[in-house]
Amino acid sequence: MVSDQANRSWIANQKINPVNNGKFQMRVVVSNLFEIFHWVMSIGSEARVLEPEELIEMVKEEALKILDGYNGRGR
Repeated sequence: MVSDQANRSWIANQKINPVNNGKFQMRVVVSNLFEIFHWVMSIGSEARVLEPEELIEMVKEEALKILDGYNGRGR
């Protein structure tokens, strides 16, 4: 069964394909990467960007900034 998120309309031209275990792959065309970047970040570790490489790097950089904010702090 596909996740509830897969059944929602996030972006007008989205194409969603079930993958497995309730996961799905979503393909979208956006005019600029910031349109999808903030959405990906809001999903957190449940999201994985497959392409384009530029968006992957944006997500990695933001994740590192978040981790850096916790450096030197105990759990």
